[in-house]
Order: sequence, then structure tokens, then C-alpha cells
Amino acid sequence: RDVIVDENGPKNLLRPGVSEIMERTSEQLCALKVSLDRYARQWMGQAFLDDWMDWPRGNTCAYDGHTFLWLILPFMNWERDEPEDYYRAYVNPQHVLGASIKGWPEDIPEDEVAGRIAGYATHFGSRDNACYIRYPTLGLYWAHEGKHRVAFMRAHEQPAIATWVRDASYPQPERIVVIAPTDERDEWVALLDGRYLQVLRRPRVTVKILSVYGVKTVRWKEVTGLPDEQRVRQAIFARRLHRASNSMAEWDRTLDLEDVRQQQQKEAASVERTIRE
Repeated sequence: RDVIVDENGPKNLLRPGVSEIMERTSEQLCALKVSLDRYARQWMGQAFLDDWMDWPRGNTCAYDGHTFLWLILPFMNWERDEPEDYYRAYVNPQHVLGASIKGWPEDIPEDEVAGRIAGYATHFGSRDNACYIRYPTLGLYWAHEGKHRVAFMRAHEQPAIATWVRDASYPQPERIVVIAPTDERDEWVALLDGRYLQVLRRPRVTVKILSVYGVKTVRWKEVTGLPDEQRVRQAIFARRLHRASNSMAEWDRTLDLEDVRQQQQKEAASVERTIRE
């Protein structure tokens, strides 16, 4: 159930409260998103953007911040026990993944710019006006509502957007490990809690973010207790987890290694019975 928690007035979240390098990494990711949005609605640019986003149905405009981050960040929505509390806050647009879906900052008539800046900087309105989802440990937000104002306020070098915010949890870095493939032609993967595996579809971008976050990158043989790598990759291909999904449910892009272990045990037991017989 959604709960409004705003007893002491708006919070000042202009600084994300993470390390300097984590802040800089999140800022660069948000700047990249603004740049990619510029390709939208162009004849060749939209095709490139659709390919990069690997969206099965393609698109006719820029992609929202949630879809963009979901492509890059494994286990993004894994932690589902976070409170559904919303509060007002002033947020630095440099830390927000917005979306320029219907136009660009320069499309706003000059005589409307000052009024928009003042409104976006001070007026909270309802969550239908502006609502951003915050990952506190990453120093990063994605815009659920109020997507266009992100690029606008960035373009006009404004330090703050007045918005409603909800915090979301992300697994602590020690729970995640990135595993580089033994064969460089294979997919990189992320492993959570030694059991749950997701394919990294944009591994170089993902590794830059997660390494700054504190996640280690290793080789398959360096992680104890894993099933055979080729068996795991066969399971990945069987479920097409290396390809784009029509669903954005975390479980639909996750392989439970316990299932692979159990299948291996069943096959080993079957072979043993055959030998005995």
C-alpha cells in the first residue's frame, strides 16, 4: 500500500550521499541517457536506439529510464520488501534517468522557459506531476513521472527538481559477483547469493557501474560450488535468457542454479543405476 510520509517538509537530496566515484559514475550514466535520447525519432537513429535497447517490438521514441536501467542493472527489482513510502524532495537532475519522448529542451518557447524553471524547481504538485524512484546506494534515480523536465533542467543548468520520491533497495555488493566467460564469445553473467544468475546484456557498461559499487569480477573456476559452466550455459540457451524478453519480471530473466544442480544429480543417479544394472 502506498504511504505518504512527508511530516518534516521536503528533503534536500541534491547530493546523493555516495562515494565521489559512485556519484560521478551515476552522473555519466544519466548523461549517456540524455545523449541516446537524441537518436529517437530519427530515421537511422531510432533504429540504432532500438538495437542498443534490444527491445523486441522496437519503439517510435525515446525509452523511459526504468527500461534503460533494467537493461543495464541485473537484479534491479529483486528486493521487493522496500517500503512504498513517498516523500517530497529536491533532486539534482544530473542524477536522474529521464526521457525526452515528445521533444527537446530547445523546443520550449523562450518566453515560457523562466516559468517552467520556476515551476519545476519549486512546485511538487501530485505524484502525477513528478515522481522519481531512488536507489540510495547507487546515487541514482529513474523518472516515473516528470520525465521530460530532467533534460530541460539539465539544459538550463538548474541544480534541483522538486519531486515526489520513493526509495528502492538494491542488493549489497557483497551479495553479487560478476562472472566473465571462459570463452570470450559467451555471455557475461551476474550471480546473486551464490544461486541466482542473470545474463549481462550490456556487460561493459554494467561492469563499470557494478565495479564502482564494489562488486567483484571473477572467472567461473574461481567461484566454488558452481555447476559445470557448459551445463549452465545450456540452461541459459534453453530458456533464451541470453535474448531480449517480453517480460520485465525479474524471475523471467533469472536462472536458479539449484535447478541445474538437481538436474545434474538426477542424470548422475540415472547413469549410476544403468551401470549397476
